[in-house]
Amino acid sequence: MFKALKHHDRRAFSSGQDVDYLTPIVADGDTVHGGLTAVMKLTQLMVEAGAAGVHFEDQSVFRVVIGLRLLR
Repeated sequence: MFKALKHHDRRAFSSGQDVDYLTPIVADGDTVHGGLTAVMKLTQLMVEAGAAGVHFEDQSVFRVVIGLRLLR
């Protein structure tokens, strides 16, 4: 998505149009219980892909387990 926006921004600039195609991309990530290393790797990949921000929920494994016990 970022590469497409960058391409259209270059084309608009070269043709003299004043259109800003580089809108910020905010991504939502999920750790899938991978721990800190997985979060760091996913964040790095998203930033390299052009994301301006990444959102991760602050949910510990303890809270998930307690929630599952309450559902039973």
